[in-house]
Amino acid sequence: MKERPILFSGAMVRALLAGTKTQTRRIAKLNDAGRLQLTCRQWHPNDRAAILACPFGLAGDRLWVRETFKPIASGQVKGGYGKVRYGFAYQADGATKWARHETEIVDLTGKPPTGPMQFQDRPWKPSIHMPKRASRITLEITDVHVQRLQDISEADARAEGVMSVQSTEPGLESSPYYRSLMGPAELFRMLWESINGAGSWDANPWVWALTFKRVTP
Repeated sequence: MKERPILFSGAMVRALLAGTKTQTRRIAKLNDAGRLQLTCRQWHPNDRAAILACPFGLAGDRLWVRETFKPIASGQVKGGYGKVRYGFAYQADGATKWARHETEIVDLTGKPPTGPMQFQDRPWKPSIHMPKRASRITLEITDVHVQRLQDISEADARAEGVMSVQSTEPGLESSPYYRSLMGPAELFRMLWESINGAGSWDANPWVWALTFKRVTP
């Protein structure tokens, strides 16, 4: 079993935590000959062995989720020492994850702090910079296949978590009534273009279609 990182937006992180997202699609990069490549071997997307070229792994492998985050700290004076606990905050839902153990600190003179400890609030960091120790969500791949983007079914579009995405998300602004008339596949098209840009749906690229289950939390 291998573990690899994968990026998700705030809306998709919330869908993962809500249990409404069990699939994701990512563009499959092809070489000039239109083939998927892994080390010295190449496969056409129609080949049954094409899944071996998937950069995200195979069934049974795990993915640790990268999301927008920031380091945080909290401290107090106890037993004559400054006690600090470090952790991470997550922009998607405001949740925090703290280290199990406190760290003892002293000031620059080697003495423990005598008053309240204050910590500078840090800015949010893009998901691409999240280290593995900060990740709170782990997924296990249960299925991998290659398909054209527009071949997604209504059921698979629903499994992408689109029904739980708020209409206020960038690129998805619409009235609740208008959204109620749209099927999952149409909502997925809007979501895809909000992430990959105008015209990305019409390009109908080959994509990796990953199905997974959440392991943690």
